[in-house]
Parts: sequence; structure tokens; C-alpha cells
Amino acid sequence: MPRHDDLVGAIVAHEIGHLLGIRHAASGLMRATLQADDMVAVRRGMLRFSPAEASRMRIAALLAGKERLRASAAGARPSPSQQ
Repeated sequence: MPRHDDLVGAIVAHEIGHLLGIRHAASGLMRATLQADDMVAVRRGMLRFSPAEASRMRIAALLAGKERLRASAAGARPSPSQQ
């Protein structure tokens, strides 16, 4: 049986995907809506980002981190979108 923390975790992961540039998809964790069977998949750890989504998210996170490091080294404050 799915628990509330499973749903919250799936929603947070989905929204982090959006923050890292991922759009809604036809399947997986980035679907626009979740169905009852998706919640069972969440509980079993089977509802995930696709390998392509995960790769794009890693790259986006690395690039954002490098930009923050560069701004910090230069003594500049990062722009609000980089905070």
C-alpha cells in the first residue's frame, strides 16, 4: 500500500526534474499525472526518471554547480536563478 511519504517523494523528485529542465513525458516519473498503479510502482521503487532524463539532469546540475563555483571564485554573487 502506498504511503503519503512515497507520494511526497515522487512529487518532489518530479518537481526537481522540472527545475533541472526536464519536461513532462509519456511515462515514468515525469508524467503529468500519476495513476493508482504508478503509486504502487513508486512504493516498489519502479517509477523512475528515464536514463536520458537522469543524464540531462546530471549535466544540468553539474553546469549549475560549476557556474556557482566560478561566481564564488570571482567574488560575485550568483544570480537569483543560480541560488
